[in-house]
Order: sequence, then structure tokens, then C-alpha cells
Amino acid sequence: MEKVEIQVRQFPEALDVGQGRGFLHEVESHMETDRPRVVLDCSRVRRMDRPAIHILLCCLEEAMKRSGDVRLAAIPRDAGEILQATGVYGLFQVFDSVEEAAESFR
Repeated sequence: MEKVEIQVRQFPEALDVGQGRGFLHEVESHMETDRPRVVLDCSRVRRMDRPAIHILLCCLEEAMKRSGDVRLAAIPRDAGEILQATGVYGLFQVFDSVEEAAESFR
């Protein structure tokens, strides 16, 4: 059986455009494989604003270009409500914990 490599990354509490680019570059550097599988741990997110949503969508786009996926885990209630209000929530599979999100790839 093939071993599934899953990248888990901590999504920043809040980020501006510069920090967002840095985070996206870090995540992209781990997507050099076929079918990247990424879990973004959102447990520390304090502000889910336009730059943060943009970075989430860029991560998803980069993974999908390589037939992969990005799953979100442990989203605080306020951040989840913003993602739902903007329609972004439905683009991701969302899990209560990092472990559940990682297991969903197996």
C-alpha cells in the first residue's frame, strides 16, 4: 500500500500581504509532489480577513493544479462564520481537528 504524505501547516493568527506571500511560498515549497495533501491548522487564527482568505484560496489553487487538496482544521467559530458568509467555507473540507483532517486523506 502506498504511503500517503500529508503536510500539516499552522495557519498564522493574522497576516498582512507580505506575511501572506511568505506563508504561501512556504506551503508551495511542499507541493512539489504529485497530488499534494495539505492540512492547514487554523486553531490560532484570530482574524479571517481578505488577505487571509486570499491565501487560503491560493493554497487550494496550487494544490488543485497538482491534483491535490487542502483541508482546514480547527477553525475558530468567528473565522468559520466569516468563511461561510463569504462562500469560501464550502470550497474546503473542514474538520474539527488536525488529526481528523489528516486521516481523511487516508
